[in-house]
Amino acid sequence: MRERNRLYEDDEPEMLVEMARMNVREGSTGVFPFNRFDIWIWSDDHRPPHIHLCEAGGTEVRFRISTGETIEKKSPYIEIAKGYEADVKRWLDEPSALAPSVTNREACKIAWIQNNGTWED
Repeated sequence: MRERNRLYEDDEPEMLVEMARMNVREGSTGVFPFNRFDIWIWSDDHRPPHIHLCEAGGTEVRFRISTGETIEKKSPYIEIAKGYEADVKRWLDEPSALAPSVTNREACKIAWIQNNGTWED
């Protein structure tokens, strides 16, 4: 195990066990193309259940899985997150490229439970 990078001041130091990449098969034309964005769910992460949207340039913002709304609390991240919020909501409602019989939201919920043990929204 290695220690997870602390991207936010309020992050607790935690050990990274596993991460789930949620847009691995999006191709280059999806809402969040594989070659420009990473969407991650970290293990042993804080509540509420959320995804990390990471842009190729290094920007990372967090969104609640249940609503698609940002959980960012500090500038400049909140302004960046607000710019992506509508796209995140749309992506969460689309069929998952990983498992087309479920939405991205349902796939994220399953990955959250697998990586964090419970769903407590």
